[in-house]
Formats: sequence, structure tokens, C-alpha cells
Amino acid sequence: MKKTIILLSVIVSCFIMLFSYKKMNNGNNKNTMDIEKIFLNIKSYNANVEIKVISNKNENTYVFNQEVTQECEKQTAVEPEEIKGIEIIYKGNNLEIKNNKLKLSKVYQEYEAITKNYFFLTDFLKEYKNASNKEIYEKDNKIIMKMNANNKTQELTIDKKQLKPEKMEIKNNNNKMIVYILYREIEFNF
Repeated sequence: MKKTIILLSVIVSCFIMLFSYKKMNNGNNKNTMDIEKIFLNIKSYNANVEIKVISNKNENTYVFNQEVTQECEKQTAVEPEEIKGIEIIYKGNNLEIKNNKLKLSKVYQEYEAITKNYFFLTDFLKEYKNASNKEIYEKDNKIIMKMNANNKTQELTIDKKQLKPEKMEIKNNNNKMIVYILYREIEFNF
């Protein structure tokens, strides 16, 4: 009789642990989807980003302050020193480049190819929302939003606990890194 009770207790315990494990895993999937939903609704933010651009011949690193609103996207150069203070402003299909030190400004109107920018988080999210070849998954307590479009792969890594992006990697169709963006600081305006 005692053996039957012990065996029955072990079986019931196993079922409870199995049910709890399934429930925890389902919860994580839901959290991943909730995080995706939160990020897809971001309309504006302020960030300090480090952008590394890698070509066949060299690698350049820049630091920008990004300010994104529903009206415009603006990047102000912080580093390197020789471009510090230069502003790049995207508004509609217009691009304006301002050098406040030299009091120069140049506007490129209706130049859509130049205004397509992969350095802004909101541009990635707009493209991700409409992408047919995309995925989202969890790895090491990070949420990865990944898409393939326009002969490149973009991957956004989000810290699950802080709900903040850590980095974005852009690779060409040969899986070679062409842009690496590190989010030093970011503040969302919902």
C-alpha cells in the first residue's frame, strides 16, 4: 500500500512539474509577442548611438544623438570631432544637412533614395512590420527581431528585462556585417 501511495505521489508530482513547465514556456512566448507589439508601436524616441560602418576597405565609427518624432528624424554628430555638430534631418522626402559651425545648410528635395535610412530604429520597425520574411525569438534573455529584405539581413537585439534595444546588426546577402549600431542610451516617447 505504501509503495502505491509513493508511486502515485511521484506520478502526480511529475504531471504537476510538466504542466508548470509547459505553462512557463507558453508565458515566455506570449512575452516575446508582447514585446514585439510594444516595439512596433514606438513612434518617437531620443537615443545616443554608436554606428560602425564597415566597407571592403575600411571601418568608420560615428556617435550620433538621434531624435525621432512623427514629424522628422534628426541625427546630430557627436564623434568624430571633425563632424561634431553636423545635423542630418529627414522630413518627408526631404533631406537637410546642416553645419552650424560653418553656417551652411543644404536641402535635397524629393530625393527618396537618400532619405531611406537604415540607422533609425523606427525605420527598421516600419520595414519589419511589413516584411514577409521575418522572425522573432528569445535567446539568452534577449529578444531578437530579425528580417531579410532588400538583399540584407537586419537583426535587432532587445534586453528583455529593461525593454530597451541593445544593438542592431545589418548584414549583406553574403552574411558580412556592413553596419553595427550600439544603443548607448535610449528613451522612448509613447
